[in-house]
Amino acid sequence: MVTIICDMVNQYPEMETKLLFQHAPAHDDVNSCSQIINEYIHAVQDRGFIEYRDVSYAVQGAELVLEKVDQTATDGDTVKAVHMCIIVLSMMIDMLQGCDDSDGIVGGIIDESIASIDHIVSTYMDTMSESTQQQIFQILLQEASHERHADWNEWEFALLNICIYFCTNPEWRRQLDNTLEQMISSNSKEGWSGTYRTSQCKKIQLQLIQLYDGSSKEEAFIQTNLQYSEFREKAIQHAFHLCEYEKVIKLCLDGEQQDKNALGLLKKWKTYRYKAYENLGDIENQRQLGLAFVLKDDFTYYEKLKILYDPSSWLEIREHILSTFESTAYRSHMYESILILERLPNKLLAYCHKHPATILHLYESLLPDYPSETHQIFITHMQDLAQVARDRKMYKNICQIIQTYQRVGDEKLVREFIEKLKQTYHNRPAFLDELGKINN
Repeated sequence: MVTIICDMVNQYPEMETKLLFQHAPAHDDVNSCSQIINEYIHAVQDRGFIEYRDVSYAVQGAELVLEKVDQTATDGDTVKAVHMCIIVLSMMIDMLQGCDDSDGIVGGIIDESIASIDHIVSTYMDTMSESTQQQIFQILLQEASHERHADWNEWEFALLNICIYFCTNPEWRRQLDNTLEQMISSNSKEGWSGTYRTSQCKKIQLQLIQLYDGSSKEEAFIQTNLQYSEFREKAIQHAFHLCEYEKVIKLCLDGEQQDKNALGLLKKWKTYRYKAYENLGDIENQRQLGLAFVLKDDFTYYEKLKILYDPSSWLEIREHILSTFESTAYRSHMYESILILERLPNKLLAYCHKHPATILHLYESLLPDYPSETHQIFITHMQDLAQVARDRKMYKNICQIIQTYQRVGDEKLVREFIEKLKQTYHNRPAFLDELGKINN
């Protein structure tokens, strides 16, 4: 057995490091952490790069280190436990520069190391000495400020967020504030990415104010940072809480102007504005904004809009909505949903003629009123697909549609259609093979 183990260790040097790290107390210091992580990385690294297939092996050293973190903290050495996590985090971020992490394995290890730090700090904070707290705080602040995080903002800010635990100490809070201000100053020259980083810094500053400075300073800080969407949303939610709906509307309109090129934010501010109009009972503005939502394919506002009109007035609005969709060349699930809700099978039939592929999910709504037309659209659609089909994947797709059609069409007509396809495309053996499977 000893001979076998020695042979394996000679063949795979990283195994010796692993065994020593796991079982020899003298080999679990921070230098050994770096060594075992490097052993696994270098074992699969080829000219400085780690291929996709080797990434899961390359992180095994980091996983071994993280396995020992909890016990190290439980044994009372929280500084060492945090340092072990930082070693994993820093080496994995460096590794990301030269590997294919398509599956996010390395990123997952980094997330795990940060979660471990957060757990250690939150669990043992009250029992740490001031000296221990200061050591951990400085370790985190130093790592968060390292240039390796320039392209990986999420982990940088995760570390800075953990620093908040220590800010009951005014001096340490001042250090964190200074770090954030320095980052904000440098971010101002970096365009969109700088704006994002600044907003993240501001969010940490807000947390500090919420924890240690009171609500009045919190409100003032939010109001001075409305250019950041997270802060505008907080201001809107606060105004809702106070039933200050006119203020909500102003905040939303300003946000819509500011973020007119950011579609997601634009819709968010309009959604809040609509809710404010609802609370105010402002029917006219609900109508205007609701119609805009409907014409932008948001079906959730269709019935809301409908109940704002009496039945006779609604018909005119409905016709305007339908004609707007009918003037476009593209398919619209919104238009389909309206036709089904309003029970307008004649328009639905015209739509299916214009977009034959929609028959696959609309046939059930058409059959009761237009059975023959439904069959014909199915047949025409399948014939058109067969004309352009050139490979087995396309043939299978046609056969799947035929199987759907079997639930609609007369069994005899379906068989006749399949036979017609076999005769027409007798020189396509793959197609004949797939058609034959239907009969089976």
